[in-house]
Amino acid sequence: MNDLFTDHTVSEVRARIESELHEAERTLNALYQRALMLARSAFERDAVTDSEVIVDGTLNILSQPEFTDSEHVRGVMRVLEERTILLELLDKTASDWKTVVTIGGESDLSSLSDLGIITAPYGTGPLGAIGLIGPVRMDYATLVPVVNFTANALTRILDRHF
Repeated sequence: MNDLFTDHTVSEVRARIESELHEAERTLNALYQRALMLARSAFERDAVTDSEVIVDGTLNILSQPEFTDSEHVRGVMRVLEERTILLELLDKTASDWKTVVTIGGESDLSSLSDLGIITAPYGTGPLGAIGLIGPVRMDYATLVPVVNFTANALTRILDRHF
């Protein structure tokens, strides 16, 4: 804290911390709203199969510096297009009934070596799993609670409505 707040008054420090907390809250709320929207659209479809994978936000990964190389982009897009790879990851999470964090080379698949993946089951039983894919350097300490919170919110919504 000394490095961050040297030569600042207590009031300035408090204001900065409050500002950063409000920004974190806005970010979390935006992610939560996005996840709920995706969940609603997934369950509003006429025919949802038992093994359906919904992928959204794929363009966001292209803005990451790790994926400026066309070969890396091709590999990531291959993973996202090949739904069976994603389905295997999500099924493992759902069957283990726990949050799973896979970082790069921990995966058996070489195409996932540049990615970090966070998955969490949702629904009683569970009904499925939700996941987040990003660069290996993503902020796991922040994103694991977001994925867990979203999975818990989906579980509560499903329990209320089904």
